[in-house]
Amino acid sequence: MKTLRSQIRVSVLAVAASLALGDAANAHHSFATHYDASKSAQITGVVTRWDFTSFERPMSLTPAGLAAVASYDPQRSPANACEPYNVQMAFLTPYQFDIRFDDREAVIRHEAYNVTRRVPLGPDAAQVEPTGLFGSAHARIEGDALVVESSGYPPSGWGLAAAVDENGLGADIPSSAEKSVVERFSVSDDGLTLTVRYTVDDPVYLTKPFTGTATLDRVADDSPIYDFKCEVD
Repeated sequence: MKTLRSQIRVSVLAVAASLALGDAANAHHSFATHYDASKSAQITGVVTRWDFTSFERPMSLTPAGLAAVASYDPQRSPANACEPYNVQMAFLTPYQFDIRFDDREAVIRHEAYNVTRRVPLGPDAAQVEPTGLFGSAHARIEGDALVVESSGYPPSGWGLAAAVDENGLGADIPSSAEKSVVERFSVSDDGLTLTVRYTVDDPVYLTKPFTGTATLDRVADDSPIYDFKCEVD
């Protein structure tokens, strides 16, 4: 069974690769989005506390999805093998993550399971981390938001939801190789809140895509990201 380090804080650290376009001192007091001639953006700041302002539950399952719930065996859960959980669950758990991006790529580091996704900015998708568990993705600036689109995920026993997830219905819900995810990161007008909106689709297990919105508030910029420990019994 996996062992989770106790952590009461969810935070997102979003620091641009270059502060040349902004004020380094002010970057530690609020989120800020700046644009250069190439429309690249900087989002800076650290946030904490997760809150779902919109979260579809339960998700609408196909017969295959309902069968997976009915046959769920906790002894066979990917949690017992320390398999990293799905992208959208990162917004449900009390662990930090940080985002850094420039005009070439977005680097999204999740404290949970020590997952770092490197997402190229532009139309061409690429595998985002060595294992391939998080598929291939590309990112773009759309208005005042950073948008990350990913697909090419391998099948996973809890790729849509975990048993402890409010959308898991008390069971892990698998995903297929047809799963896709869209994440949209934006900041509030006062620069103090990061909003993450996501849409997940998988026609094998879902009758329609499901969406969620998480809001995260600012904390100190020096909040550490710790090494995640997971042990297999």
